[in-house]
Formats: sequence, structure tokens, C-alpha cells
Amino acid sequence: MAKIQQTWQLWISGLLGKLVKRGETVESGAEVSKQFAITNSKFLWRVLITISIVATLIPVVSGTYLYGTGFGTDSNKSVTIEEVINPKDGKIIKVRKETEQFQSGKTLWDWLSLAGTLAIPVIVAILGYQFQRREQKRTEQQSNLEREIAEINSREEGIEAYIDRMSDILLDKQLSQKIKTLDFSDVRKIREKIEQDSELDTAINVARVRSSSILRRLSGDPERQTRVLYFLRDTELLKFIFIEAKLEKINLKESVLNDSNLSGAYLYDANLSGAYLYDANLSGAYLYDANLSGAHLFGANLRGANLEGTNLSGAHLIGAHLKGAILILAHLDGADFSSADLSETCFYSANLEGANLEGANLLNIIWDEHTNWKEVRGLDKARNVPKSLLSQLNSTAHPLPPPNTPPSA
Repeated sequence: MAKIQQTWQLWISGLLGKLVKRGETVESGAEVSKQFAITNSKFLWRVLITISIVATLIPVVSGTYLYGTGFGTDSNKSVTIEEVINPKDGKIIKVRKETEQFQSGKTLWDWLSLAGTLAIPVIVAILGYQFQRREQKRTEQQSNLEREIAEINSREEGIEAYIDRMSDILLDKQLSQKIKTLDFSDVRKIREKIEQDSELDTAINVARVRSSSILRRLSGDPERQTRVLYFLRDTELLKFIFIEAKLEKINLKESVLNDSNLSGAYLYDANLSGAYLYDANLSGAYLYDANLSGAHLFGANLRGANLEGTNLSGAHLIGAHLKGAILILAHLDGADFSSADLSETCFYSANLEGANLEGANLLNIIWDEHTNWKEVRGLDKARNVPKSLLSQLNSTAHPLPPPNTPPSA
């Protein structure tokens, strides 16, 4: 019997160890714990039922019956003293009588019934918890969906209201005629024309504020932002409405701004990553600390632009015009400057690692010892490359060991 008890105890220990191991596994993260609570609920039921059955069978199999536990038969002894007449001499004598009543032990079905009764509230609690979690998740999903739909409707209403208000300006015959007379090829003339006409200046300022407001409202929604920008392009407003506009920290990621005029615009810390700026005019724009990584700037005009600290990693600047641009501390790694005009550009502490300079014009560029030229491509096919730069790069690639040799001028 002792062997049987030991076997049962080892089996229970292994079962509990398995449960603990499963519990430790699910502690690796909230997602796994959630999966454990739903997927492994059947395992918990099996464990509870198994423990109940084992707890019932251990004493039955081992033959160990503890008094008062209900295992096996139970007895109840009672002692009574009776007075009887002795038939021999007729005297009254006292006789002590002991009575023992036997009660059958609890059967297996009795214990299973008790285990089932105790398991009911546990089952109800777990099922209630799971139902509550499912309802909570469903409510959250429904709430998120409703918020998303409300946000979409709000944005659509905002675009409609914006177009209606802008149409009021465009339908004004006098203003429309004045806009048509503007010379879009000359920014200086556009400025002078607007400054001389107070009515035109007011109308353009109102249109600029409304346009920048709706673009900010649609932040992170390039599809709807592009719809607004298409409207501005179709009405030719995009050719002058954002000149010297205050668009700092605006999010125009992946938006389409082809042929737009952003000369002198304040775009510092703006997000223009992946934006399409084909032939856009950004001359004199303030783009320091802006994000233009992966932007498409084919043929763009960036003459004299402030690009200090700007992220142009992986940007496409093929044929772009950057004469006199400030690129101090700029991130230019992997950028494509093929056939671009980089004359008189300042590259102090700029990172040009892996940039493509094939066919680029490097006349009178400025750089310092902190400028990173590592793995620059196409330098052998670039135009007007300073000899001092070639000498520096050659000495870096093939350093001269004699320390007493004075550096070349």
C-alpha cells in the first residue's frame, strides 16, 4: 500500500509541475498570457477533475481509512446500564450493555458529486471572466471603429467646407482676373504684385491660412492631403499660395507637391519624407531639421535653401539645383545627387556616406574635416571637383606614414 501511495504522490507532483511550467511559460508577455487564459482553459478543467478523482481514490486504493473522514465504514458505540432480575436468586442486578452502530463509508459517486458541486462556482467564475473579456474586447473594437468612422466623416466634411470657402474666393471675378495676371515664373514679381494690391494680398493670406489649416488637420493622411493639393494645383493656387508660408512642423509625408512654389517657406522640423516634389521651387526655404528622407526632388530648385541638420537620407535629387544651399550637419547618406548643381554649397560636418555624385557640379563647394565622404560614389565622374578634396580623399584612402612630412596645401 505504501508503494501505491508513493506512486500516486509522484504522479500528482508531476502533474502539478506541468501546470506550474505552463504558468511560467505564459509569463513571457501579456499577449501570451491572454492566449493561455483562452486556449488552455480545457487543460485547467482536466487538472481540477483529475485532482478531485485522485483525492478520492488515494485512500480507497491504499486502504487507509481515517476516522471521521468518511472513507470506509464508520462505527458509533454507545453504553447503557439496565436493571434486571436475576432468575437464580430473584435479586435486582445492573447489567452493562454496549451498542455499536455501523455506517457505510462515502462511495466514489458521493465524492464525485461533492467535487462537482464545488466545481460549479469555479466554472461559473471562469466562464464569467472569459465572457467579460470577450465583451470588453468587442466593445473596444466597436468603439475604435466608431471613432475611426467619425474621424473619416469629420475629415471629409472638413475638405468639403474648405473647397466651398476657397470657391467663394475663386468665383470672385476681380480676384480671379488678378490671379491670372500674375507671372508665376518670377517669384519677385509675384511678391511685388501682391504687395501693391491690398485686396489681392488679403485674399491670398486668407487662402493660405485655410490651406495650411486643412493640411495640418489632415496630418498623417497623405491621400486626403493630396486631394487638397490637387485642388490647389488645378486652380493654379499652388504656384504662389505657399510662398513664404509658415508651415513649420507640418506633416506632409508622402504627399504630392509637384510644381509647387514653396520659396521662402518656413518648413523647419517639417515631415516631408517620401514626398513628391518634382520641379518644386524651394529656393530660400527654411528646412533646417526637416525630414526629407526618401523624398523625390527631381529637378527641384533648392538654391540658397537652409538645410542645416535636414535629413535627406536616400532622397532623390537628380538634376536638382542646390547652388549656395546650406547643408551643415545634414544627413545625406545614400542620397542621389546625379547631375545636380551643388556649386558653392556648404557641407560642414555633413554625412555624405554612400551618396551618388555622378555628374554633379562641385564648383567651389565648402567642407571641413568632419565632413563624411566615406564610400561616396561617382566622384570620378563629377564636375569641377576641388583638387584639395581629391587629395584629402586619396590621403585618407592611402595614408602617408612619415610624420615629418608637412601636409600639402
